[in-house]
Amino acid sequence: MKYDFILFDADGTLFDFERAEHYSFETLCHTYNFPFSEELYADYHVINDGLWKAYERGEIEKPSLLVERYRRLIDKYGFDADAAECNAFYLKTLGSCPYLLDGAMEICERLADKKPLYLVTNGEASVQQGRFNGSPIKKYFTDIFISGAVGYPKPHKEYFDYVAKNIEGFDPARAIIIGDSLTSDIKGGNNAGIDTVWFNPKGEKNDKGVQIDYEIKDLNELIPIILGE
Repeated sequence: MKYDFILFDADGTLFDFERAEHYSFETLCHTYNFPFSEELYADYHVINDGLWKAYERGEIEKPSLLVERYRRLIDKYGFDADAAECNAFYLKTLGSCPYLLDGAMEICERLADKKPLYLVTNGEASVQQGRFNGSPIKKYFTDIFISGAVGYPKPHKEYFDYVAKNIEGFDPARAIIIGDSLTSDIKGGNNAGIDTVWFNPKGEKNDKGVQIDYEIKDLNELIPIILGE
């Protein structure tokens, strides 16, 4: 078996972040009397995604990002609310939503019986730790590495250097990262010299110029890649 260190991304790979995010944003709107609509949610998404991409590029710090997304939304629509307060409420709600994607529980159970699993995520520390702790997959993981605690986000090599230093006997040649993000997970694997699995259930195109070693649409496709079965 070629791979001995299995690095899993969290959101969009194992955790159903879309479901958790939608629920948390809608709850925020009802609490602060924002007129919730799918159009408003889509607009928030554009703002939020743009800021997270800027964070991956090192152009904004995470604490600023988290509040800035709500400041921009509030300013655009003229809502009467405090951005920092909205963000705190949203993160608390999000941290209580450990929804998993279909097949995530089963694949973690199957792989953990053979190999140590590690969670590598760019999410906010309090949110990711809360969701991880409340999830039934926690028992299958040896450790979790959250960018807020590490000090660097994926795809930065410094993030993966930290991961390597904190996993006993780590060898990038025997490691593999599984994730849904080309710019975060796959590019990060490229930067760290780690083989990559792009989890791409929607059949999107690789338009980022990154090297993909394996591409899968179903988590069960990891079995022959990692276990050779």
